[in-house]
Amino acid sequence: VYLFERDNDLWKQVAFIKASNADLHDQFGMDLSLYGYTLVVGVKGEDSNQNTITNGTNTSQDNSANTSGAVYVYVKSNNKWIQQAYIKPFNNHSFLSFGKDVDIYEDTIAVSAVGDKSSLDNITNFSETEGRNPYPESFNGNVDNSGAVYVYKRTHTSWHIEAYIKASDSIRDNKLGRTDCCGGLSLYKDTLAVSNLGALYPNTGDNTVYIFQRNGTIWTEEAKIVGYNKGTSWGEYVELGNNVLAIGTPREINASDGKIYIYRRSGTAWSLSQTIQINDPGDFKLTGYRMRLKENLLLIYSLGRNSVYVFKNNGTSFIKVTEIKNDNSESDDGFGNGSDIDGDNIIIGATGDD
Repeated sequence: VYLFERDNDLWKQVAFIKASNADLHDQFGMDLSLYGYTLVVGVKGEDSNQNTITNGTNTSQDNSANTSGAVYVYVKSNNKWIQQAYIKPFNNHSFLSFGKDVDIYEDTIAVSAVGDKSSLDNITNFSETEGRNPYPESFNGNVDNSGAVYVYKRTHTSWHIEAYIKASDSIRDNKLGRTDCCGGLSLYKDTLAVSNLGALYPNTGDNTVYIFQRNGTIWTEEAKIVGYNKGTSWGEYVELGNNVLAIGTPREINASDGKIYIYRRSGTAWSLSQTIQINDPGDFKLTGYRMRLKENLLLIYSLGRNSVYVFKNNGTSFIKVTEIKNDNSESDDGFGNGSDIDGDNIIIGATGDD
């Protein structure tokens, strides 16, 4: 992971981060999330068999739990970036894919593990004491690939698990948090949205987005939103804001187009308030394959257009503001395949630029 900081109008690289236990196929940096001066890196291919949280700079060199996954937390201290924690799930096992998706808000981290096989179908909340030493044998099972989300909380500089979340209708191969790439979960304040692309896989049901809510330290399932048009990619990407949820569906209409579904919350009820479709010309647009929602701005990536669309929330709907394109971009540059917002600044990545 490369970290850059802005000094007035100039950007400079301030850190180059590698895992201290880096290994082939770990995919370090496949997903990451930054909040202030805390960086969370999900590494779904990491292989150690550790089942505890290491608060500090140590990691495990073991490689006996293939693709179990890990999460690394880094913080800036005294103008240097250092590892604050190395997080492994308490019920660690091979092919868990812990860390496929990560998100952080203030002192809370949410982590998906699509390979989780616990037979539970509820939420286990932990006190801080319990969260520092959970009992893994209570969470084993043989419901392969049912998936789970782990929520971690920081107290001062120490991390512990706060909740272990399973869908209320958890079944084999449901893969809670499953999307084709990243973007299967989104955390905003005390609300968590988690996608489940069940309909893309035989006999696993409808595409669903689950909404979980925290009251104090207790997480509950607030809503279950079932997708439209079974068999599409509804829910490929989810982004939460203040009482608003954007759901990306890059293959909603046919293989080359898509829509964004906007839901708004009133009390504890979520309802569809708007659909966004980009009607500009372009082949294989896959609109909604990537998104970013912060404050009142929504960025939508369109693959075929090789561009990013900016929408602004006026309180009742999102209105298109502009389309951002790179003048020298080519069709395979992936301009917009990764973007973010910070105040009045928009950052756009181009994964295939030559």
